Amino acid sequence: MKLIIINQTQFGYHAGTYYCCKYLCDTYELVYICWDQGLKKIEMPRARIAYVSRNGNALARSFRFIRCVYSNIRPNDTILFIKNFTILNTVFRMLFYSNPTILD
Repeated sequence: MKLIIINQTQFGYHAGTYYCCKYLCDTYELVYICWDQGLKKIEMPRARIAYVSRNGNALARSFRFIRCVYSNIRPNDTILFIKNFTILNTVFRMLFYSNPTILD
């Protein structure tokens, strides 16, 4: 089973999702998708971190982020954990309606 954590905060700079990754990476194939905010990149073994560039206008950034999520998802075999993403929550739910989703 695959777990995708979607967060606006760069990996390692939000304690809640960092510890979720730390404890769940042994159980799930873990992918963390976030914005690249130019901060120091923190690594974690057994977790794949996907940084999405914030260059361009809001529409281009949003499309790039959705494309990154889409390229990592497998229908009916992926759990989405969405943290702090109020603007794109509806879009994610419409596109990936067959996948279980946790909104935090």
